[in-house]
Amino acid sequence: MFLARDTQSRVNRSASKVGWGCQQSWAEDVCQGGEQNPGQNASQKVAEVEKLAQTVRELEEAVLAGGAATNAVRDYQRKVQEMNEEKKTLEWEVARAKVTVNRVATVVANEWKDANDKVMLVKQWLEERKFFQGEMQQLRDKLAVAERTTKAEAQLKEKYQKQFKVLEERLKS
Repeated sequence: MFLARDTQSRVNRSASKVGWGCQQSWAEDVCQGGEQNPGQNASQKVAEVEKLAQTVRELEEAVLAGGAATNAVRDYQRKVQEMNEEKKTLEWEVARAKVTVNRVATVVANEWKDANDKVMLVKQWLEERKFFQGEMQQLRDKLAVAERTTKAEAQLKEKYQKQFKVLEERLKS
């Protein structure tokens, strides 16, 4: 009898910690089933205990899955943050390249006033312009890849957050 009361109190404490809202009568039924239901045989009791053990295993699995989903969400949040930082860096590099191109164009335009070097400067200016345009295109491509990756990561984050919320709702109910 003492063992049954001890088990009953542990069941009640565990149930209240988890938030199942279990009532005293349920714990009494489980722990003192033989006393209240004398007609119930041992195999029925074993089946009931196995059913409860299976429920506990399922709840443990759900809790573990919720933790894994939380970790995945945190990983994706970190990756999204890193990609946003990389995006800012790439935008800054594109802006710097534009400024450099404008400075070169200004210098070349000012040097055009010199008739002796005119042909060479135009040729050089065209080559530099072509080079800088290529660099700018490469930076735009990198930026586009970073934006696509960020968008994909955000979608994955949203997906995992929805899964996590579903798991939380299952645990609450």
